[in-house]
Amino acid sequence: MGDLIEILKQFGVPMGLVILFVWEGRQREHRMTDRLQLVEDYIRGELREIARQSIEVIKEQKHSTEENTATLMNLTRALGQRPCLLNGQSADGQSAAVRPPVIGGGAG
Repeated sequence: MGDLIEILKQFGVPMGLVILFVWEGRQREHRMTDRLQLVEDYIRGELREIARQSIEVIKEQKHSTEENTATLMNLTRALGQRPCLLNGQSADGQSAAVRPPVIGGGAG
């Protein structure tokens, strides 16, 4: 505080006002820096959690994909052994097509 009084005595009130505004600006910058750091820390934490959740989902999807692949391979093998399933024929050569159900049930 003594330095400010010496500056006012030597340079006058205008220089004192300039110093006051510079000091206030510096204090405001420090407060803003602290706030920005808090926001950045929050965002960083949220992004870490999202990344962790995404990795878990990817692991689950990988497991499901492996199960689906195994099922499709089993189906492919079954169709290779029983080609009648591919073209709609039963084992004895008769058509195995299923008629779709009639909705409404009656003739109009």
